[in-house]
Amino acid sequence: LAEKMDVAFEKLAMILKTIDFKDTEHFSTVLKANISNRKQNFVNSSLDYAFKRLNYKKSQNAVLQEILWGFTGYENAVNMDTEKCGEYLKCFEKMYTQIKEGGAIVHYTTDKKTSEKLDAVVQKFVKDAELLPLTAEKPRTKEELMAYVCQTSEEKNEYVNIDSQVGYATMTFPCSKYVTREFMAEDLFTTWFSGHALWDKIRTVNGAYGASMWLDAGIGQTDFYTYRDPRPDNSVKTVLEALEEVKKNGITEEDVNDTILSIFGQMTTPMVARDKGNNSFARTLFAQTNDQMEETISILKTLTVEDVMAALDRIIERIKERNEMIVLQNN
Repeated sequence: LAEKMDVAFEKLAMILKTIDFKDTEHFSTVLKANISNRKQNFVNSSLDYAFKRLNYKKSQNAVLQEILWGFTGYENAVNMDTEKCGEYLKCFEKMYTQIKEGGAIVHYTTDKKTSEKLDAVVQKFVKDAELLPLTAEKPRTKEELMAYVCQTSEEKNEYVNIDSQVGYATMTFPCSKYVTREFMAEDLFTTWFSGHALWDKIRTVNGAYGASMWLDAGIGQTDFYTYRDPRPDNSVKTVLEALEEVKKNGITEEDVNDTILSIFGQMTTPMVARDKGNNSFARTLFAQTNDQMEETISILKTLTVEDVMAALDRIIERIKERNEMIVLQNN
């Protein structure tokens, strides 16, 4: 991009200004390919669909993600009628106009030397593409967006039927506050639990292709999933039994120390520019500073077996009180 930035942004500006919403023939071809692609890749993407489905009731952004990219997005795509391309394009034109009027953010990652030139190029791109600053207009609320979600359910635990020989189980429950000893202990336990009990009981015994549990600091919850699972409903029961088994048998100091080293390595490994840019942008959105990252590392180094077992007690209690679950499977 640094070497071809002028040409790249010039072409992008041209694309944004010259989208043809009258070309039904081209759109019909694209639509057919999209429907085919969604159907063929549903099994590969179902885990992502499941998590978006699980979280859509929690925020305005989460329900929008479900509509665009989750199970609702899949349902809408595969059920589109290629004979109605003209109607769809009229709708898309209105949507595109509203999106442009809502304003834009241009985010890029580069070195200091390139930045000086890129700043000027981006300013020209913003002008050529006729991008606007973000507006203060009130967006649709979560409740308004909920009306567009497919197969809604008022139940906390939801089962969605899919045409597949394998399924997916996802579950969430609250975690402790970010940058606390409790949070880091829960992070350590879920990391260890994923590589031991979940691997043994859900992958090796139950036959799932994957299973894991981790903390999402951005929205304050613990996530659990199984991937390409022949028995997703049974896996949910298995994970609860496995947690109780660890509570009974305990975790060794050696396991705790080994997991600390593993997490420390993941947190301090240098990233390529692309990943560094994505992570820094995400941290900006969620107000996570470098000082907080340093503090979490300091806490991590001092965790004990007692901290981890206390974290396990909190996890079990929260699952009993406030867990939410989505299972995608062929009924």
